[in-house]
Amino acid sequence: MIRHSRNVSESWQRLPWRQFCRHLFRLQKRVYKAVRVGDLRKAKSLQKLILKSRSAQLLAIRQVLQANSLTEVLSPTIRQRVWQWVIKYALEPAHETNFHINSYGWKRGFSPQDAQRMLQVYLSEIPGHQTRVIKIDLGKSLEKINPRAICKRLIAPVEIKRGIRSQCVSVENPELITSLLANIFLKEIEDIGKLVWYGREIVIILQSQDHPERILDTIRHSLAKDGIELATEETKLIAATDGFDFLSWHFQVQKNGKLRCVPGLKNFQAFRQKVKHIVNNSNYGATIKAQKLSLIVGEWRNYHRYCNMSGARFSLYHIKYRAFKVFNRETKQNRQISKQLINKAFPRVNSGQSSSRNGEWQNSTLSHTPGKSYS
Repeated sequence: MIRHSRNVSESWQRLPWRQFCRHLFRLQKRVYKAVRVGDLRKAKSLQKLILKSRSAQLLAIRQVLQANSLTEVLSPTIRQRVWQWVIKYALEPAHETNFHINSYGWKRGFSPQDAQRMLQVYLSEIPGHQTRVIKIDLGKSLEKINPRAICKRLIAPVEIKRGIRSQCVSVENPELITSLLANIFLKEIEDIGKLVWYGREIVIILQSQDHPERILDTIRHSLAKDGIELATEETKLIAATDGFDFLSWHFQVQKNGKLRCVPGLKNFQAFRQKVKHIVNNSNYGATIKAQKLSLIVGEWRNYHRYCNMSGARFSLYHIKYRAFKVFNRETKQNRQISKQLINKAFPRVNSGQSSSRNGEWQNSTLSHTPGKSYS
């Protein structure tokens, strides 16, 4: 228990977070197993325990307050976001067994890179000149989901359903809970073919015999049952040879039939703008700039670690050269020190067991349990 004191931040950091995680995971695992054997009554009882669990509540607060600060914890918006995390902890294991195998957005232990690699596997199974995809962005459609329709399909006690009906739609930033609910709510569209789904973005890979109009009609009909209209601008039929964007990556099947995956244009432009803002900021010295750049560049390169990063643009050659000139211009710096700062500011990221070779992806065996599984 945390008491009010001047050292509250230190007390917060000293809490047994690993013990909280283990305790929450044990409860979630029991919910998962109860649903697997069909004991919904026991599963709902365990979900109530998660709602009351101090471990779940403190972990939810920790997720919301990234800086580990307890200030403004009673703010209505923060309280609602904490409530969303606790609800997520309770709903996730109960519906894990029903999620589509290639729906990665809210499945435990999966990352965007798993969706990236599975999409590559699907695209490589069909000759490049015949490959077509349907790109769907459910952003606007998810905002129109009826909470009452959702609650009918939830495996959850009355307390959770009542809270979703009354509060979920009023939260300023409901992406956390709505994206999880979408995986439950839109389960009917998962059987229409080969698809990769992460969060609000869906890519459907069409076979040569598939009719895109029929598939889109099936999706629209499924959504229309609950009063949701899929707008025309949210769907795109694209030839894989023309390329398409998915999760800040750009996929394109080249003329030689090989797949090329690079960072998306908008993602790269936003990243470059952040770097330029730091490099050209006269309030920072070279050492401070290198520290700030290392965080941004390291995070960006880690996210795109399985992409083709060759070439002047994505290898960041020109950006590094510009930063070197700015660093070397300072009176306290010489050429050698500037090079050391550049190496620190632009860290290399180990891609691990990457399945790419010069940006051209090769088939690999994917593990569907990279994280801690409930089973």
